[in-house]
Amino acid sequence: MLVNWEGIRAFFQTVKRPRILLPHAKFPSFTDIPIGINSHLSRLYSGPVDIRGIVLDKDDCITLPDDNEIPKRNLEKLRELQKQFGKSNILLVSNSIGSKKQDPTGEEAAQFEARWEIPVLRHSKLKPLCEQEVWNYFQKSTKVERPAQLLFIGDRLLTDSTMANRMGAWSLWLHVGVQTSSGWMNKFEGKLYQTFQPMSPILPSTNRKNEK
Repeated sequence: MLVNWEGIRAFFQTVKRPRILLPHAKFPSFTDIPIGINSHLSRLYSGPVDIRGIVLDKDDCITLPDDNEIPKRNLEKLRELQKQFGKSNILLVSNSIGSKKQDPTGEEAAQFEARWEIPVLRHSKLKPLCEQEVWNYFQKSTKVERPAQLLFIGDRLLTDSTMANRMGAWSLWLHVGVQTSSGWMNKFEGKLYQTFQPMSPILPSTNRKNEK
């Protein structure tokens, strides 16, 4: 069993700064995300939104947990987003495939990339502490100019949403995912969201650049 010490440390940081785990919008599943996500967020926050790249989670976001098969409806949504943003501008970041702790040779990541035509980040740190590796990819491979032009999509507040806020990016929380789960983590994060949601999320700065 993988113990995400990075995630545990990040959790204790939220005790002092709980807004860091709040997403900017939530949807039940990947297929519920509107294609006009810039317009959707712009209406929600009454200001311009210029998303140019997406950081996408895998497990219980586009696949079942510990499964590399993308269901048909999720694949159709992925292709829709790739058509809108460009294939290189949608990056899969997972704590399973691509991470040195779970996929040290990168073989699983390479197979997933080849089969589903989506780049998979190879990262040494687990989410939510691999933000610099994420940013390095977008700097080298895309025309994304600042973190406020990135959108994180995932099913975990303590990893996906937290990393987005650490970077100064946007985030969407898939609170149901590929399948409805009654696991303790889902219940725990649901309680966290209910507790801290009245605080409102941290908004990305439109002119803030990652200076790390």
